[in-house]
Amino acid sequence: MIRHSAARLSLALALALPALPACQRQSMAAAPVDAAPDAIEPASNLNLNLTEVLLSRDTVPAGETVEVRVLTKNASGAKTSFKNVRLQLGLRGGSSLGTFGGIQAREGGVYAIEFTARRAGTPAEVEIRINGEVPHGSAPKLTVVPGPVSLAQSLVTVSPPSVRAGTGAKVVFKALDQLGNQLATGGLNVAFSINGGTSSGDFGPVTDHQDGTYSAEFTGLAAGGPSPVLAKVGGGGVTSPLPAVTVTAGAFSPLMTQITASDAAVRSGENAEITIVAKDAYGNRINEGGQSFQLQLLDGTSTGAFGPVRDLQNGTYSAAFTGWAAGTPARITATSGGQTVGTSAPIAVTGGEHDPSKSSLACAASKITLGGSLVCTLTVKDRHGNPSAAGAAPEFALEGGSSEGEFAAAQSPAPGVYTSVFNATKAGSPAKVAATIDGSQAAAAAPTIEILFPSLTESSISLDADEVSSGKNTTARFQARDASGQPIPAEGLRVEFTPLGAGAAPAEGDGSSSVEIGAVQDRGGGLYVATVTGQRAGAPAKITAKINDQAFDGDKPSLTVTAGALTRIQIESAPDGTGRSVGAQDIQDGASFKVHLIGRDAAGNFVSNIKASGWSLSDQRFGSLSERSGPATELLVSRSVASEDGVRIKATYAGPPALIAESGPLQVKGPPPSAPELVR
Repeated sequence: MIRHSAARLSLALALALPALPACQRQSMAAAPVDAAPDAIEPASNLNLNLTEVLLSRDTVPAGETVEVRVLTKNASGAKTSFKNVRLQLGLRGGSSLGTFGGIQAREGGVYAIEFTARRAGTPAEVEIRINGEVPHGSAPKLTVVPGPVSLAQSLVTVSPPSVRAGTGAKVVFKALDQLGNQLATGGLNVAFSINGGTSSGDFGPVTDHQDGTYSAEFTGLAAGGPSPVLAKVGGGGVTSPLPAVTVTAGAFSPLMTQITASDAAVRSGENAEITIVAKDAYGNRINEGGQSFQLQLLDGTSTGAFGPVRDLQNGTYSAAFTGWAAGTPARITATSGGQTVGTSAPIAVTGGEHDPSKSSLACAASKITLGGSLVCTLTVKDRHGNPSAAGAAPEFALEGGSSEGEFAAAQSPAPGVYTSVFNATKAGSPAKVAATIDGSQAAAAAPTIEILFPSLTESSISLDADEVSSGKNTTARFQARDASGQPIPAEGLRVEFTPLGAGAAPAEGDGSSSVEIGAVQDRGGGLYVATVTGQRAGAPAKITAKINDQAFDGDKPSLTVTAGALTRIQIESAPDGTGRSVGAQDIQDGASFKVHLIGRDAAGNFVSNIKASGWSLSDQRFGSLSERSGPATELLVSRSVASEDGVRIKATYAGPPALIAESGPLQVKGPPPSAPELVR
């Protein structure tokens, strides 16, 4: 207990304390205390100068209580309870405030009063009055200090409540206790954060001002609607109403401004809408106008023109881009105040609407030989000369004239380019090539095609050689020519070479040349060739041809096939190879029989000037030979010999190559019949 001498107390009626302002006066109605269990003396025996006032503590946090005790004494200084004592208490001076509870009268002249601290402030005197009288002297002082921080009572403020992106606002946390007293010291762990909303930013470090207030700088970043600002103390959030901060767009920044195009590709002659959205350095959209922009096209080969830039007064600007020349994608960018906008929009110009007056149709040649083919090309363009998509595939056809042919389905090897292969099927006069798209003419000008057939009299057939050995090759050539004899590029013809005269290989020894003709090759330029292989030697044979089943009517070269290399020999009855081989036969005794050695090549052709190096008989009893060597010999039959095998004539050829031939078996019969006698 804190004791104060009664000699220094001031006692008076609470209603008669003119020195206490009403806002500080805390009192209670006069309370009789004769209910004290030991109230044995009348109030007239009370000695005010000996009365004491005791405090259980002189400093109390707001919301807590302190016990005030008044000790009364009699004239002799003994603590005594008195009858009919009325007490009044109040605070005087200072700014601490609170409320006094009821008086409890206790034994031994003790009166206890509970004081509840309310408002923290400077020390205030506890003043009492006993039965309306105030003791003179000093009174005890009581100081109310703030209680613990209250998250429900503490306050957060933001000033100013609206900032532009990149600028700051001051955020303050005021620590209050549960009765609203501001804490006078620091030391709390305070943190600020955005608690919802669409505006955002960064908080700087928190400063502890050591007076119950804490502050930090908030820098706005993302513009949006109001966002509550929350303070947390030791992890717990303030539950009192929160202030809000609103971030608005900052100063215009060309670097962050955005450009977009309504389409990534636009047809030549058509428009795309270009939109510019002005933004600040933090990417926030600016919602007001006032900027100027100059649009330009960079990179790529697409070209076009920009219309005037319109300020929509809401941070958005628009302009029309009209495509001109088709090409590779370009970039749309802009400058403002000499600074380049940080973004760009890609755009490509493609071909516009098909314009027949700008489109063209051409064929690889104006003349083509029957059976040949060529390519016709349609180039579709718009009015600016750009390649244009045709939509439906174009169709090709011949009109007028008597030439006829077929066009294959159109192909598109490149944008706006369509090709079709034309195959010539009938020769005739020039015909116009027409191309249509959806039934309409595709190009203003039309080429012509004339289908030609080679002249059957002026075209030529030639041989690389006019004589060839049997088994050897030469080449037959057909050159297509026009009526004036000039070579023409007649491609795709059906050329068939055939020999005149012998035709197929004749029977052995008929004297006519024969050949074998291989497959015909188209060498281009109207030249067709085939390999001709000599077969049977003989008289010259002419080589002709059929062109698309029509007979060639020009000069026909001749080819003579001569005998090839000697491959075999045989004994025959004639010296020129026209006889027959000597086979099994009968010979009359005493007759003569002449034979010849004949040489032949692999095809059986007669090889001349072949001489035997030796002639012999298989059985000398039959007779003798007239020659022992040379191209021929004669058998002289001397007598008849009975033999099942007969006699054979054998010839040896020294070569090269070395060969042997043998006749068939010869049977010698009896002498020839004698002439009949003449009857007279």
